[in-house]
Amino acid sequence: MDLPKFLSLEGQSLVFNQPDSTFVFYVPENYFNNSVKIPIAEIFGEYVSMIGVCNWAIIDKNGKRSKIMPFQFPTMMLCKPFEIETVKNLQLDSTDPSDYKLLKFHKGDEVVSQIRVPQLIDNVEMFFKMFVLTAKIPTTIPYDKLWSLFLESASLNGFSYGLNIQLICILIASICRDKNDISRPFKATSMSDMNAYKPIDIRMVPKFISPYTAITSENWDEAVRAAILLKDKENIPTSPTEKVVTM
Repeated sequence: MDLPKFLSLEGQSLVFNQPDSTFVFYVPENYFNNSVKIPIAEIFGEYVSMIGVCNWAIIDKNGKRSKIMPFQFPTMMLCKPFEIETVKNLQLDSTDPSDYKLLKFHKGDEVVSQIRVPQLIDNVEMFFKMFVLTAKIPTTIPYDKLWSLFLESASLNGFSYGLNIQLICILIASICRDKNDISRPFKATSMSDMNAYKPIDIRMVPKFISPYTAITSENWDEAVRAAILLKDKENIPTSPTEKVVTM
């Protein structure tokens, strides 16, 4: 594979090679969710295990940060930062403010400790859930490139979805919304900026389709609320809400 000039392959590790600079992974704090059985990211002593989808930048000796870029290695990987810093309400370029753990690497540190990762179907499942159920994909990845992450995740783990890629694209089109109005899918915008989308949990999608679809969706409280709001928005006389709540 073609490596960026700031990384070197040493054995099975990708190592940061720039002096007087710091490579930083901006890993969302909610990746480190201890309430789930297998979180997206975990700290193990000197190492961090995580799904390799996050943002990165290089900070020079004067503290100047490079452009925020997406890191795309959609399977479980290890890295070995020299320091981990927690930062609250940080805004990365045009992204919304959020809480992050900053994984910092100096020259000689392992940005990817093992490029030959174990092939596990669990990794594919975790990436799929991360994208579809928790909507934690960084929007620095262009909308028209998202489909490739699904295929790469499967390939890295020796798996095939056995689906036409168009079906994955339909899924992406459903959960990626206009960041200024999530009731609209991103595909309904001009799409002049391929990063101007907001991913949502797929369980939220029925709320924006119709009152009837909303009332049958998973979260009851949200379903009732969405059905009422959609009734008003679409200017229809009744919604399923009246009959259901008065039975």
